[in-house]
Amino acid sequence: MIWCPLLWSQCTTASFFRLRSLSQAELVRKLKVLIRGFNSMAYYAPRIKENEVPGFSRYCMAVLQTIHHHHKAEEELTFPFLESKIGQGTMGGNVDGHHGFLPGLEAFEKYCTSIHAGSIKFEVKVFLEKMGTFTPALMEHLTDEIPTLDAEKLRKHITLEELAAYEKRLQEMIAKETSLLYTFPLAVVNNDKNSAAWFLPVSPSIR
Repeated sequence: MIWCPLLWSQCTTASFFRLRSLSQAELVRKLKVLIRGFNSMAYYAPRIKENEVPGFSRYCMAVLQTIHHHHKAEEELTFPFLESKIGQGTMGGNVDGHHGFLPGLEAFEKYCTSIHAGSIKFEVKVFLEKMGTFTPALMEHLTDEIPTLDAEKLRKHITLEELAAYEKRLQEMIAKETSLLYTFPLAVVNNDKNSAAWFLPVSPSIR
């Protein structure tokens, strides 16, 4: 399990910068979804039956794809926007953090894809070992990332109008690239409703 007390505690104490997508609370909520995804993978891996392997492996792939989407949005949109306001290179540590666990994550993703395709047999011991090759570095990155979105610091450099424009671009990216079949249900299932009951704001048509 990759339990992280820091993420659990910060979701209720982090201050908002009016729009949630750049607040620490929103970031923590997203990271908790990912952590719960990994924890559920570790929990159920020794418990699934043989006929449940295809569905389980697809779930694992959805968690990994969600991480890729999250980090793609950060590197292509969020970090460049923040650096344009706060200072060049201020988000460099976050990008380096991505690179630190990416090789292990991609190897694990390839392994899960092969299981789902039926080309290799699912083995609990191998599954957990491969998962353990990158989760410590991933957890370190997730905890280090939170302070970079300090609300007080953001208020000094970013206007609400600028943030609204960023928010619009982010929502457009999410609408274009997020899977309603896999990513959306994953976020709903793994959301911590006790500390983030305000999530998930969706349109009535989707409800």
